[in-house]
Amino acid sequence: MEDKTLTNEEVRQLFAQGYQPVGRGGEVLYCHREMKIGSRIGTTVCKTADQMKELTRDSKDMLIKAQTTSGCLTNGC
Repeated sequence: MEDKTLTNEEVRQLFAQGYQPVGRGGEVLYCHREMKIGSRIGTTVCKTADQMKELTRDSKDMLIKAQTTSGCLTNGC
């Protein structure tokens, strides 16, 4: 099953983060195992390509906002 939503570079980045593609119901999901805090039992978390793009976009936005805000605090804006 092939996913045309993500570029090859985006897929490579997901692989580097530990995600694996899984085909379910005619759709490609990207899954990885997460350990719950305070537990030894891991869970598998799966997201669609669109959800992965949104997560990446939100993370970049938060990073830019944090850098901008901390820059103003440091420089006395």
